[in-house]
Amino acid sequence: MLPVVLSEFRKAVSVRSTGVVVAVAFGWLLAVLGIELYGVILYDGLDASSRSGFGLSRGDEIAPFGFQICLVVFAILTFTNEHTYGTFGQTLAATPSRGRVLAAKALVVTGFALAVGVIGQLVVVWGSFALVGDRPIPGFEGPVLDELPMALLWVLPIVTVPLAGVAVAVLARSTAVAITVTLVVLAVVPRFVTALPEPWNARVGMFLPEDLTTQLHGGLPFAVDFDGVDPGLALSQTAAGAILVAYALVGLATAYAVIRRRDT
Repeated sequence: MLPVVLSEFRKAVSVRSTGVVVAVAFGWLLAVLGIELYGVILYDGLDASSRSGFGLSRGDEIAPFGFQICLVVFAILTFTNEHTYGTFGQTLAATPSRGRVLAAKALVVTGFALAVGVIGQLVVVWGSFALVGDRPIPGFEGPVLDELPMALLWVLPIVTVPLAGVAVAVLARSTAVAITVTLVVLAVVPRFVTALPEPWNARVGMFLPEDLTTQLHGGLPFAVDFDGVDPGLALSQTAAGAILVAYALVGLATAYAVIRRRDT
């Protein structure tokens, strides 16, 4: 199995798109720190009475969505690139077991996502606290080391969502279709769900990746938090994390069931 994983890793790092994805993720990291710096500059320009009501979003809460988008694109391209350039047949000739090929691609995506997620979150949380310094801005009071566990908890959706993207890529076999479908689920569907009648907006929304990530950190679904729906309509942190993992596992199992029956 290890030679198959190494082969998939070499293919992934050798294509230009991977470098572009890494560059965009790094640019997003800098943009998030830029937002934090802008917030600090705004805070410094306020008088004492205005500072008491000042709020600043934590960078480690903003960054994960951008990392997810970059990694979803990377995950999808690990599969669809081979169909685009007609090399998937060569991959199967070298490794006839389609399950091993899919597992190897999933492991490469997992490793890549873990690296980007962990390094990105560590840099963002430390950078955010360094920029804020000793300013009494809510959310930045505690020692940065105390905030690391919660910041790293964001890595779970950073990893599981791209793995679900691999499954979509296997089903679609088209880069454009797979990226469009995944981004619609991540960014568009949640906005439509909030327009559903209460309490269905919360009952449906709580199972979407966006709200699952919020509930993973002890928050409430969007419809509950902003629309005043029954706050009892929320999952526990454990349940939210389990469903995120289930999205990835069920997606990959479906992808395996499909890919093993295809000719190419």
